[in-house]
Amino acid sequence: MYHNNLAQAMHSNKFFVASLKLYELFKLAVKPSAYKDNNSKEYLPYILNAAVKGYTVLDIGSHKRSYFFDILKISKLPGRLIAFETSSGIYSYLQKMKRLVNLENITVEELVFTNNNAEKDNATGAPVIDFKSKKNKDEIELHQHNTVDDYCCTNFIVPALVKFKLEGNELGVLYGAKETLRKYQPQILIECSEGIVTRDTLLKAFKFLKDLNYSGYFILDELKIPLTSFDFNIYQNEVLGFYCNNFIFE
Repeated sequence: MYHNNLAQAMHSNKFFVASLKLYELFKLAVKPSAYKDNNSKEYLPYILNAAVKGYTVLDIGSHKRSYFFDILKISKLPGRLIAFETSSGIYSYLQKMKRLVNLENITVEELVFTNNNAEKDNATGAPVIDFKSKKNKDEIELHQHNTVDDYCCTNFIVPALVKFKLEGNELGVLYGAKETLRKYQPQILIECSEGIVTRDTLLKAFKFLKDLNYSGYFILDELKIPLTSFDFNIYQNEVLGFYCNNFIFE
């Protein structure tokens, strides 16, 4: 009798776990598709090309939930992806989905990279409501600060490709990778957020990479065009409604 009850309980538990997994995968298919990032179609082929050769890829910057679609594609290849996320909510989501489908070659880190060695800092997150005091408070998210150089040195990482997502005018994360870029010369992908990253910031990033002996290109659909042909008035023109987000350096 005991064994029968145990068998039934185990069967019920397996059914529950399978149902939960199916439900989460259903949410993954439906919810993120509503705001799927079409911008990735330009830079993702370069990441997949590195992963298919068994190389290590670093992806630095904030993501959306739909980023998991890209992760699933990369996970099928022999390479390794290390994704760095600044949002605690997205980090938790990616970790949960990673465990759910058992992605062994994918690592998700909650790190804020800078150009200094400050260990910790309080970052202000999304506002939350305290119903007891009826006042809005800031949700404090604690992030570990590091540089790309420190991370790669400490963890013995030799990247073949590093993707930086620029969302402001702070280039500290790029400057903090200087020795890694100089030593290993990985491919560099730069994704800039429309209307946030200024022309001056991009020009500084271009010069920084040129000084490290990189040649730059801007990406238009499947085309890779030399950066010498890039014109801000044409390719980042808000009046025309056209904005080139992606650049690659080799």
